[in-house]
Amino acid sequence: MLGKNLIKEALLKKENEDRIGDIQITKEALEKAHIYAKKIRDVYGNDLECYFFLISPIAKNDRIVRDIYFPDQEVTHAAVRITEDEIVNAGEILKNNGYKILGWSHSHASFHTFHSGTDDENHIAVLNEISSDNYIEINNEREMFDLPETQIERISPGLLGRDRVIITDKNKGVSLLLDISGSFKGKVITSKLQAPIKVGFAYSLVVNADENLKPHCEVAIKEFCPLYLREKEIETYKIPIKVVPSDDYKATIDINKILDEIKDKVSEVSYLGFGYKENKRKSYRDLPFDKNLVYTKEQVEELLLMQKEELENASRNKISRILREILSASAFGGIWRVIKKWMKQESIEPPEPPKETKKKGSKRLKVVKE
Repeated sequence: MLGKNLIKEALLKKENEDRIGDIQITKEALEKAHIYAKKIRDVYGNDLECYFFLISPIAKNDRIVRDIYFPDQEVTHAAVRITEDEIVNAGEILKNNGYKILGWSHSHASFHTFHSGTDDENHIAVLNEISSDNYIEINNEREMFDLPETQIERISPGLLGRDRVIITDKNKGVSLLLDISGSFKGKVITSKLQAPIKVGFAYSLVVNADENLKPHCEVAIKEFCPLYLREKEIETYKIPIKVVPSDDYKATIDINKILDEIKDKVSEVSYLGFGYKENKRKSYRDLPFDKNLVYTKEQVEELLLMQKEELENASRNKISRILREILSASAFGGIWRVIKKWMKQESIEPPEPPKETKKKGSKRLKVVKE
């Protein structure tokens, strides 16, 4: 049984590779992907991931990646996540400008290139959104009946009569009935159906700021055939990259435009646990930078250090305030109230002080907690 499964997996892999056997990308598009991976590190002064879509003009009826589209995104040091809405929005923008999405790509900062669990989820999300429009067709022909037997029944006599041809497969216990105008003479030798298979696909390309590090490439496919009347399960597998020469379309590489896109479209975030997300900075524009000036690497690092110190001071002040409020809480319930409100980022008011009341029959004032 194990041997049969291995043979089946090997045949399936060979079948898939014959269909989508590589990522075809132009030299300029691949270079542009590496530049985004480098420049996001240079802009923010540290290693951050980023993602972009692999695109080509709609008029090009092939699967060659000819350009890169950089969308709005939230990034961290170790992951990027794409939502279905982001894919749909990018698809609409690109379609209105005459482009189609062939897949997605992202950088792994200074890490090795590979697919993480999050990358797998992003890849399937992209496939589900683009596979209905992004597909190749494969000729498909299959036998309807094994060793068919032909029977002929006369429906009505005369010149206007017709014959019913019955083609039967006894092994499957099924028959095909054909009503033919006039008379039928002969025997059905074979019976075949031709129905193309649509193979929807999405590329995934993982690059690194270091161009000498080999990219990691995968493809996800989803088949649909009218003959089967159902979709097959999604399959993903690794494929090599194939750099192809540019044709009449060549991706433009404008470093200043790439820098502006990174500054305008990237938001760096930090995940603190409990599903709580903190924006370290909403965008590059929130930093003490002037977009109209060109900074040296040393100046960028100095400005980022200033911003980091401000964030650390703000964080320390926030922690001190929370600790004071916890210490001022008189019981566990009060502590839990402070923690819950902090988690929800609600404003926390200090507990009200106990009220002074005068007890009957005594001239002394006694503090009584309500």
